[in-house]
Amino acid sequence: MPKRATDPATEYRHREFAKQFAVDFNGGAAVERTSGYTATGHSAIVAAGRLLKEPDVQQYIREELESRNKRIEIDQDSALRAQEQLAFWDARDYVKLDGERLVAKKLEDLTPDQSGAICKIKIIQQDVIARGAMPGVKAEIVQLMRIEYELDNKHGAIQSLFRHLGLYEKDNQQVAEIGRGLSSLLSYTRNGINGPDEGEC
Repeated sequence: MPKRATDPATEYRHREFAKQFAVDFNGGAAVERTSGYTATGHSAIVAAGRLLKEPDVQQYIREELESRNKRIEIDQDSALRAQEQLAFWDARDYVKLDGERLVAKKLEDLTPDQSGAICKIKIIQQDVIARGAMPGVKAEIVQLMRIEYELDNKHGAIQSLFRHLGLYEKDNQQVAEIGRGLSSLLSYTRNGINGPDEGEC
């Protein structure tokens, strides 16, 4: 457990700085927003660098982030689940047959997981002349409202999952191993057919 500041005023400033830093992770701005510190601009940035090296400040920041995560009920598992929703949505879940037509499902017919993959909703209003208007009679104008929604980018979500699971690193390692294998094979073939390269023994 990091040693806490013995001076109550210092402890208060350190805790307040940690709370402000957790807002946007901007050290200089956090110093300027913290009561008890007068540094601004470059001086605030320097002061933040010094504060961030303090073990008790680091502990306060960790506590603040953990507390915030509990307040909004989010952790790595729930964040990963949200990424999975964006990466693996199925287009067939958002349409249905209406007679012989394929139409989009209404928002109220979607599950919470399906709704979570929607990134944009657009409401379109259109004035339409009602059918069956009599000659010489002023036509009735009916206002129709149509809702369009757009699903999130699966490619970006899949890339995030790959990075989270370390699959890019594994793939790079495999490529490196294949490259080394090909290099060894080419070297063996060259030396086996043409003999050792000049200067080799």
